[in-house]
Amino acid sequence: MNTRTITAKTVWMVCLAAATVGGEERPIRPPELVTAQTRADPRRLAELQQPGQVFFQDDFETVVPRSRVVLEIS
Repeated sequence: MNTRTITAKTVWMVCLAAATVGGEERPIRPPELVTAQTRADPRRLAELQQPGQVFFQDDFETVVPRSRVVLEIS
């Protein structure tokens, strides 16, 4: 096994253990579609349409000139 497989299994085991801790089980509610309700309420719609704050940006889509692209082949 490689490191990535071990890490994924470890994370899965931790999540599974955390999900079972806590005693009583709570019923899982199915997802609720609220698009129509949000569009019908002008105040809530205006809140969603306001510009937000960028928390993280990785410049993935930044154009890089080909002269700066370096490929290492080993």
